[in-house]
Amino acid sequence: MLVFTACDPGGSAIYRVVRGRFALYNELVRAAADAHGADVVDFWRMREYRHWGFWDVDRMHLGPAGHLRMATAVLETLGVPHDLPHAEPRALVVPPAHDRLRENLAWTRQSALPCVHRRLAGRSSGDGMAPRYPTLRRPASPGSA
Repeated sequence: MLVFTACDPGGSAIYRVVRGRFALYNELVRAAADAHGADVVDFWRMREYRHWGFWDVDRMHLGPAGHLRMATAVLETLGVPHDLPHAEPRALVVPPAHDRLRENLAWTRQSALPCVHRRLAGRSSGDGMAPRYPTLRRPASPGSA
């Protein structure tokens, strides 16, 4: 079994307010993993994720480089040899202050407020969506097509 801790939001002015809750959650994840012999991918201790280039433009989900870095962490935690390349965060351009303000307002309107609204309404972003794989599927074995 493999479990993940939550990331450390301490580097984010917006998400920093939930840092204590994330820390408590992580301790519970680690305790459960210890009790059940699960391996832990410790997202909290992966400091490279403080670079926004590992995150998607919605600032809530991992971007391609973030997923690659996490895949590497999973394989390393499981002791699986791999040849995945080193994940490099996407380059970030720091715009002038007035453009940053405009971008932050757009992000708030397009990503943050809808997320908060869903939480307050007791809904998930996946509500009403059909499952991609409605029945259990076995993964393809390596080398099969």
